[in-house]
Amino acid sequence: MRDLKNKVLIFFNKIHQTIANLLIRPMKRHYLKKIKKDVKSGTIRKILIIRNDAIGDAVISLPLIKYLSKKYEVHLLASEINYFVCENEKNIKVIKYAGKKEFNSPSSFGSALLKNTIFRFFMFFGREKKKVRCDFDLVVDFVGYPFIMDRLNLGYKYIIGPNRGIASIYYHWFLESSFIMGKMNILRQYIKLLREVGIKIDEVEVENEIGKEVKIPRNGIVGILVSCKKERQIKAKTWEQIIKICSSEFKKVIIIDDPSRSMIKQLNISEKNVEIMPPMSLKELRDVVRNCEYFIALDGGGQHYLGQGMNELVIYTTGMQEIWKPFTTNKWRKEKVSNCWVEWVDTKNGLRKVIVYRNVDCKPCYYPCNNKEKECLNIPPHAMERAIKILKRNAS
Repeated sequence: MRDLKNKVLIFFNKIHQTIANLLIRPMKRHYLKKIKKDVKSGTIRKILIIRNDAIGDAVISLPLIKYLSKKYEVHLLASEINYFVCENEKNIKVIKYAGKKEFNSPSSFGSALLKNTIFRFFMFFGREKKKVRCDFDLVVDFVGYPFIMDRLNLGYKYIIGPNRGIASIYYHWFLESSFIMGKMNILRQYIKLLREVGIKIDEVEVENEIGKEVKIPRNGIVGILVSCKKERQIKAKTWEQIIKICSSEFKKVIIIDDPSRSMIKQLNISEKNVEIMPPMSLKELRDVVRNCEYFIALDGGGQHYLGQGMNELVIYTTGMQEIWKPFTTNKWRKEKVSNCWVEWVDTKNGLRKVIVYRNVDCKPCYYPCNNKEKECLNIPPHAMERAIKILKRNAS
């Protein structure tokens, strides 16, 4: 049933987007020229970035936001969940949004088509002559939720964002490649969007912003985060195998979980050099991880927050690794171990990033999963052993 609803949503969004683009696409080209001209002349000074979603998304975007804050006056519209990620950044002014984030649904198709598309079509003409209050020179929507600007009654000169269904009709320019089906690193997608409107981005400098303040100890200790979203959770037996391998490879193993302790309660651990940490907040867990030389986790918000600036090994589900794996300008190396792929890279900051995932012919996890056995999360022990050796730089 969920799979059918998802197909209906995609179908209606495609129809709506096609109709909207036939009306508005020619005018978007016109606005692209205007944005590029203003960027080149230096009249774009005040930028608002919309990032009112999850913790992991905010962490991944942070290096680029910090890079932009060196050149522009940057404001960040964050959610109650992720605002703390940037609250200590001196050059970034954080606006906390307490409202709910609403996504497009098939039922909104009719009203969106009549109200939004036709309204926006005439608005593009009227906006040329009408003086609109301009709180921001440029709004960059990383979420695909431009409707929030109307709800907060914020004025802007230009707004750009990703191509996500009916949201794209709101933008003066949008990234052509779709996020859901995209196979490009998410941070690189954002960089591409900004480059298309004339903003120059140095990817090496963006990478240098990642975890540059973190000093990694050389103590042979590994921290393992065993929590993640329910739909992408590894079985307790698999975690026990991973912990057993780590206990023989590392001097000490520290196990951390979210406050619910849902996974730790299921684990049966007998290894002497394994320590289970008591319930802590995410900020407190970060201090624990910073005292470790290595970090292992399943892809998720906690992993992105805790693993930033660390030597880390991340387990990915099918189709997610290309979008969410760590950003770097260096080339990834790849090796097949049985039915798994292990990839690794040494970043500009000297960190080693390793990812491992099953070679399963499946659709990305943004679609409802029909695989009850979760084959993509069943990582065999010998694949993890190889990935850990690469993480420790004990393998060629």
